[in-house]
Amino acid sequence: MYQRMCNSRLIRAFKKTIIRLFGHVAAAFFVLGRLMAQENGFIYGTVQTFDNTYKGQIRWGTEEAFWNDFFNSSKTINSYYQSILKEYGEEEDKDYWEWDFSSIWDNKRYLTHEFSTQFGNIKLIESKLRSDDIVVTLKNDVRLTLNGKGYNDIGTDIIVFDEEIGKIKLKWDRIKTISFEAPPPNFQPKGGIPLYGRVQTFRREFFEGFIQWDHDERLGSDLLNGESKDGDMDIPF
Repeated sequence: MYQRMCNSRLIRAFKKTIIRLFGHVAAAFFVLGRLMAQENGFIYGTVQTFDNTYKGQIRWGTEEAFWNDFFNSSKTINSYYQSILKEYGEEEDKDYWEWDFSSIWDNKRYLTHEFSTQFGNIKLIESKLRSDDIVVTLKNDVRLTLNGKGYNDIGTDIIVFDEEIGKIKLKWDRIKTISFEAPPPNFQPKGGIPLYGRVQTFRREFFEGFIQWDHDERLGSDLLNGESKDGDMDIPF
């Protein structure tokens, strides 16, 4: 009788172990499939400087790396406001600075307007000589003049994993154009795969998916910065 009870417990424990092992294997294949599907989600294109041309995977400084990341900037011209003025035959008031006290509540015409779109919506970025502005052409052929006041996506260094020479960091003031395009069929991402994991909160809630640390770390090669009793530490994710 005792022997049969022991055998029964062993069988149940074995079944639980098999079920758990199967679950871990299935989860591993699921995550691997997600990561492989993300390979074509990396920003890719051709960057032309004043002297050379580079082609490959692109990363915006230490931040944006994927097509669904957002490119942020400010509009230099409020085209909608100008169209309203034209419709009613009015002229734009050039005297923006009004120094009376009540003017602080006025609706200013020249307030900066944010422009934000996913990198996957952009076809071309062109720098304007003798100016900090750029011209962005979207995939629907709409052209916008933008600048980087208050945002770091204009003026930052651009990293290109060139297909021939490897990784190169390009200074913004050396870039003439950035042409975005789909990566080739045999594309292999550089700089690490997307971070993926499971997050548990103090209320025992679980969230699983792709992970991004603030606006920076999002790839396996990115560094987790911290301090220990022995000194500073930089650990790749």
